[in-house]
Amino acid sequence: MRFPWQAQARSALPPSEAVNPLAGEVEIWLDGRRHVARLTLGALAGLEAELGAESMIALVERFESGRFSSRDVMAVLVAGLRAGGWPGGMDAL
Repeated sequence: MRFPWQAQARSALPPSEAVNPLAGEVEIWLDGRRHVARLTLGALAGLEAELGAESMIALVERFESGRFSSRDVMAVLVAGLRAGGWPGGMDAL
């Protein structure tokens, strides 16, 4: 069975390099190089600690209510990139 979003989720990249949007993966390009970002459970736990959130629910509420800073957005990007195998940190980004 084919679902409508599967056609949109397909990538022109080889299957071994394609992102899986159904698993929450996204492509991020840095300095002309493609990286896969994913927010794993470990990445989310680290993000909670990095941003000083009491819980994942508190972190979600912070973003949904618009009470986030550019540093918060950078922390989400770094967490996703690191979970995807990128070795950099906030300074590198």
